[in-house]
Amino acid sequence: MAYKPQEILEVAGFAAGIMMKNGGETYRVEEMITYLCASAGMDNTSSFVIPTGLVISVSRSGATPETIVVRLRERGTNLEKVSLVNDFSRKMAIQKWSYPEAMARLQEIDSTQDSYKKYWVILASGMVAGLFTLFLGGVGMDAIASFITSVVIQSLIIFSLVREINFFSEFLGGFLAVLMGISFVKAGLGQSLDGIVIGAIIPLVPGIAITNAVRDVVKGELLSGVVRTFEAFWISVAIAAGVAASFYLFG
Repeated sequence: MAYKPQEILEVAGFAAGIMMKNGGETYRVEEMITYLCASAGMDNTSSFVIPTGLVISVSRSGATPETIVVRLRERGTNLEKVSLVNDFSRKMAIQKWSYPEAMARLQEIDSTQDSYKKYWVILASGMVAGLFTLFLGGVGMDAIASFITSVVIQSLIIFSLVREINFFSEFLGGFLAVLMGISFVKAGLGQSLDGIVIGAIIPLVPGIAITNAVRDVVKGELLSGVVRTFEAFWISVAIAAGVAASFYLFG
């Protein structure tokens, strides 16, 4: 199916946006854009991708390039959607979907719900917190306290609007980790305050953001790597600020 340049720009921009806002690495997104546009008959493709936006330019031989700019305001982690978009780009090259079909399939991917229910995510975060507390030398009571603390923190983040405010959910998580940790220790339901607090904030640590930042830098995507590193840095600062504020008020 022959695509007009503006049509493939919209398809590629939509697909790239889904990947970027769900945790895809910059170099993989750019490779997907090039592959997708080439499969639609574009002879020249250029793209510039960072976590907050992307620019794509395409043209056929001898024609004037056309460009699209996509602003990305959401960022999260859903690697299933990243995988689905990769699969979409490969299938599109083979099945030659029309423009409406391609956009409909991307819309379906974008609206896909997480494979894991929210309560499983909350329980998994609690288990990570509890096990990490044990790893740090805490006793069983500390692990249970850390589990409960993490479950409360993740529940507030997932089921409230605080996640819509940049870095506030991490600040709140650090604040509650200390507040609840102190409460457990003073009530005799825990021994190691450090173990409880550190375990509870581990699920908040931006591990994927740091990993993607390193991978982008290694692949030569220096600007994107710096942006991701800066974001991870401020997430860490927000967690530390929440911990410090809670210790100052209640410690």
